[in-house]
Amino acid sequence: MRTVLLHYFFDMSEREIATYCNIPRTTVQTRRTSSMKLLKRYLEGHAYDYKG
Repeated sequence: MRTVLLHYFFDMSEREIATYCNIPRTTVQTRRTSSMKLLKRYLEGHAYDYKG
């Protein structure tokens, strides 16, 4: 999830995140992709739970 936060909230590129976290760029890409899929599934499962 950290890669998602760094990318979307701190506007960091995959290369910048890789350097910052000291991991390969492909690992950043894999983690971001899997985190986004997980977040999507969570939000789809809870879309109608909001009571606002």
